[in-house]
Amino acid sequence: TLFVVFLLASRIYNRRVGLLAAGLLAVTVLHIQLSHFFAVDTLQAMFAVVALFFMYRVARRGGVGDSVLAGLFIGLGLATKASQLPILLAFGVAQLMYLFNLAGSEDPSGDFQTRLRTVIGGSAVGLAVAFLAFFITQPYALLDWGRYKADLTEQSEMVRRIRDYPFTRQYADTTPYWYFIKQNAVWGLGLPLGILAWGGGLFVAVRGMSWRHALGYLALGLALPG
Repeated sequence: TLFVVFLLASRIYNRRVGLLAAGLLAVTVLHIQLSHFFAVDTLQAMFAVVALFFMYRVARRGGVGDSVLAGLFIGLGLATKASQLPILLAFGVAQLMYLFNLAGSEDPSGDFQTRLRTVIGGSAVGLAVAFLAFFITQPYALLDWGRYKADLTEQSEMVRRIRDYPFTRQYADTTPYWYFIKQNAVWGLGLPLGILAWGGGLFVAVRGMSWRHALGYLALGLALPG
């Protein structure tokens, strides 16, 4: 995970930013803790970051090969933990960024029709590889779909407080949004990376927008989950 974070940040920005990102991640409390516990989340994080690396390549230059590799690690991540499912949206966004040349394509010579064919082919093959990787490494999700669905439903209802468990009562009456941000920044990432991650995330989310559009965008982001 550290190595791929370095590669990704170096490609997007420069080598100094890559070293800074990897260095901050190396002392992240949550990563160290879960690595000691050998928890499933460390594998999921790795598969997610590697998948994002190949999605970045898809966004910049298209190509079926990078879509296949992105799909492979998406499938492996989903087999590790089902909460990685939203990463499929990022895969779709990467294809659209290449299609409309929104990421400064490294191959601007192709016309729209050529890029469209590449996107359709890459998306189809990438998703097929993701499904195959998921099935091979987590076969009982499909062979015993009823049990798998019941387990996911149980976890979902626990998170939404539909089911009551003693170990989730500590989260009752906590401040929505702020509680998670504070816990993540202070105890999960550590304050240096916590401040950079949340502040940087906010910055890139509204960069280039007028303040009216930025406020509307943030309000929508708060209202939709609610």
